[in-house]
Amino acid sequence: MIDASGSMGGEVSGKSQMSCGEVAAVFSASVARKNNSFLAAYDYARNITGFQIGQSTLRLIENIRSVRKGGGTETWQSTQAMWNTQGPFDRVMIFTDMQDHPSNGNSFIPKEIPVYVWDCAGYKTANLELGSNRYLLAGLNDQMFKLVELLENFKTGQWPWEI
Repeated sequence: MIDASGSMGGEVSGKSQMSCGEVAAVFSASVARKNNSFLAAYDYARNITGFQIGQSTLRLIENIRSVRKGGGTETWQSTQAMWNTQGPFDRVMIFTDMQDHPSNGNSFIPKEIPVYVWDCAGYKTANLELGSNRYLLAGLNDQMFKLVELLENFKTGQWPWEI
């Protein structure tokens, strides 16, 4: 799930010219292509756009970037709408700047399903209850592709160098 709300147009940091939305597009497209995942952009729960994963990563990034919804942010309502229509899923990944409307949270996702939320802006305010199988991550770089696998294999007791 990619937050496409108006606030995602803000820069990632004072040292970057990339917006949170651009960074989220690059990383979500890469993750989705690598894992053949369902991918959708949202602002409000009634305003969700799904994407075809079969295209090239660069084309997918361009298609994601062209969907600037600009409204508010209803992360969990939008995720629940996707869960109800396209799910269930084996994991949920959300790229957002955490400027979220209050919601009922992610209780509709079974506890055994991992939920990863990437904070693209670094506001340090979680929009989910952290704990078992619930992760808040910040910092988007090439190492994030290994992080999900490391977290999931940690539960099975595998050492990182065995993966």
